[in-house]
Amino acid sequence: MNTQELATSLRQFTGTGNYYRVYPKLVITDGVRYLASTANCYWLITAIYSYLPRKAVIEEFVVATLSVSVTRADLVLDDGNGKVIAKQAIEYTDFPLPTIKIYCIHENEQWVLLLPSEY
Repeated sequence: MNTQELATSLRQFTGTGNYYRVYPKLVITDGVRYLASTANCYWLITAIYSYLPRKAVIEEFVVATLSVSVTRADLVLDDGNGKVIAKQAIEYTDFPLPTIKIYCIHENEQWVLLLPSEY
């Protein structure tokens, strides 16, 4: 699947019918599961989850953005208003899209990762 086909496929996800448990306190939606499976990027789910607050939840909504360039990728988590929570430089990735946003919502003592179109 090429970049354009993946981007087009991701737009079909509006809402979710299922939640898939990845870690004890993390579930992902249909769209994020499709992205992780199709783009072979479960590593991205793990990277995002590693930066989400565990105990005293300061933020209940986090936006994770992966931006890919020719030489590297940058993962940035912010509060949705531009306040950066965490950054990670990734030296190499074969992630097929130039950028992706994943919303992270804390509810019921767990994090839910979803595509913006599923919000």
